[in-house]
Amino acid sequence: MAIILIKCPKCGKQIEMHVGQSFINLMVNTYASYHCKHCGECIEMDWFGEKPNQEIVDAIFLYLK
Repeated sequence: MAIILIKCPKCGKQIEMHVGQSFINLMVNTYASYHCKHCGECIEMDWFGEKPNQEIVDAIFLYLK
């Protein structure tokens, strides 16, 4: 799974967002999640059949190289 360093939207500390892709019914599912160990903020998101932010796509391709 690829990792992107981001700032936590709640506390502003640097955290890791984990991103990846899977295929379901011949459609691409891109997903991302993070958990901030500083403040507890957490989120999971999916882009099922949609193109995510280019930064996420680039991180996944870099991870696959």
